[in-house]
Amino acid sequence: MFDDFYIDQQGEKQFDGHTGYLNFWPFFLGALETDDPRFEQTFKKMVAPDSGMLTDYGVRSLSINDPYYRLGDNYWTSPIWMNINYLIISALNKYSLDTTVESELRAEMGTTYQALRQGAVDMISSEFERTGFIWEVYDDQEGLGRDNHPFTGWSALYTNLMAEIY
Repeated sequence: MFDDFYIDQQGEKQFDGHTGYLNFWPFFLGALETDDPRFEQTFKKMVAPDSGMLTDYGVRSLSINDPYYRLGDNYWTSPIWMNINYLIISALNKYSLDTTVESELRAEMGTTYQALRQGAVDMISSEFERTGFIWEVYDDQEGLGRDNHPFTGWSALYTNLMAEIY
């Protein structure tokens, strides 16, 4: 898995060890080559039930298994960020159509793409109907809008999700 690192007081590289968005950036950005040995492993880690990343509404920012999950102001430690989920959904669409990806894996990515896309569209639609707002981020457990509203910045990518424009 990809991981962030820091340099400790002794000048040694230490890996972060958290499971969250940072681990999946090469995949999200569509920059991970399909023949890279980490390609399938990265996808599987993101969607595996025991990874604690996937929800009915999207991919949360930090795994439910992480010791920092929902700590502090909980701004970066659990919510579903639409800009990141748009990248994830876009990458899944791209890879699910790529014939260099083994057919069974491609089918699994296609199924995941459809479920994530529909979950995000339903979540934003439901919250807009309930509150009249598009929100900055969404709660990972209930799909409720959180923090800033009205927020038609990156959450407006919702329209692209509905139209499947990537």
